[in-house]
Amino acid sequence: MKKRAAVLSYLTIIFNLLYSVGMTPFIIRALGQSEYGVYTLCTSIISYLNLFQFGFSITYLRYFIKFSSEGEQQKAEELNGMFLIIFTVISGLVLAVGAVLVVNAQSVFGDKITQAEYNIAKPMLMLVIMNVMITTIGVPFQALLNAYEEFVFQKLLTLCEIILRTLVLILCLHFGARSIAIVAISTGLNAITFVCNVAFVFWKLKVRFRFSHFDASLLKEMIGFSFFVFLQSIMDMFNWQVDKFLLARFWGTEEIAVYSLGSNFSNCFMSLAGAITTLYVPYANRLVAEKRGDAALSALMIRIGRIQFMLGTFVFSALVFFGRPFIRIYAGKGFENAYGVSLLLIAPLIIPLSMELWFHIARAKALHKTSTAVFTLVALLNTLISIPLCRRYGEMGAAAGTCIGMFIANNGFQIWYSQHVIHLDMKLWAKNLLHICPALILPCGVGIAMMKWIPINTLRDFLMWAVVYTAITAVSFWLFALNDSEKDLLRVPLKCLTHFHN
Repeated sequence: MKKRAAVLSYLTIIFNLLYSVGMTPFIIRALGQSEYGVYTLCTSIISYLNLFQFGFSITYLRYFIKFSSEGEQQKAEELNGMFLIIFTVISGLVLAVGAVLVVNAQSVFGDKITQAEYNIAKPMLMLVIMNVMITTIGVPFQALLNAYEEFVFQKLLTLCEIILRTLVLILCLHFGARSIAIVAISTGLNAITFVCNVAFVFWKLKVRFRFSHFDASLLKEMIGFSFFVFLQSIMDMFNWQVDKFLLARFWGTEEIAVYSLGSNFSNCFMSLAGAITTLYVPYANRLVAEKRGDAALSALMIRIGRIQFMLGTFVFSALVFFGRPFIRIYAGKGFENAYGVSLLLIAPLIIPLSMELWFHIARAKALHKTSTAVFTLVALLNTLISIPLCRRYGEMGAAAGTCIGMFIANNGFQIWYSQHVIHLDMKLWAKNLLHICPALILPCGVGIAMMKWIPINTLRDFLMWAVVYTAITAVSFWLFALNDSEKDLLRVPLKCLTHFHN
């Protein structure tokens, strides 16, 4: 089952990246730069409205696994009922706040957006609010699927959703659909996913929800835990979404469009690493609940971190060497600065995403409060830095402010905190990453030569040389970086695909 989940996870990553990268140029060309900017601004509101989950989704997963591991079945069922009530109330709060946002959109986004653009934005915001409401009320069911490690069902459902989204979107764009239709498709598919999750939880897992007892003391304890998860959400919002708001206030939709394209690459980069981490979060929580020790947790983080570091350095180096011509071919004129934006947003993530599991371990140990408070302060600092940089340099200034804030928080304090507070073996982690670095010498040398002497002017040129670079990197990693267990890990998907029907 785990092998099938791994194969489906890889396929989900590939299909998701193909969708994100492949559909964006079609959407840009169908909508135009201005409407694409409005579209990305409205969809970024999802992050703000998701703040109303107050960190309860992570808290719910932690406590459900804790009760299940301790054999407290009745408490787990009461927890299910309590959180279904809580998230239903939160979805109503999202509706209320969203309605206020729609009515006061011009006051929120400012006068750099034209009236015609606001006419597009308002109905799109209504659909976004519906989308967030569906996601919110579905949180308990998604958390239960994670807790039971039903990754095969989740990945299959995600794969079907991506394929269906792509086919419907291509068809709609062909017949002249605009941004409102794109958001409507997303909302409809989200509703279908919600229904499938609910059906699986009730009829396959046969999970029970008890509403007879609302444990106020437990809720109070969980609020204390959730508050710092909520702060983490605020930090993420300030780091990744506030730049679009600043660009809306100081510049306009064209700058938002350029920044959004650059941030799409950073989102793909994060999803590539995050998809691997997601598979191991319930297991890490279980290791903590069973008190298996810091050595086991360190070994798990290092094993995942090595793979994430290799993926991260490959993707970032490929973006450095091929990003400029790719964006020119991919998006056309007017998006040249997306190259610089993407580099600024991705550069501070390579090391943090190579140890991403640490924060989930910290949460499982309830040792995340101090680090979250520090990261939130840094995120606020990031915003203060970004405001003058954005006003003067537009999308490049906004990205530079985020880059500075991320470097401060994630490439210094985070490592120190993991070693001295979480008690993970960061010295061994660093030693493992350093052993991988020599494998980067050959591909980087080849990439520099390609960047300097090989002109890439067509999609055919890009694909040909990108394949060459990928092959050279793969060989170098195989010879100089991968250990025996990692080589076996790469052999597993091929074997699983061969025997997937068994």
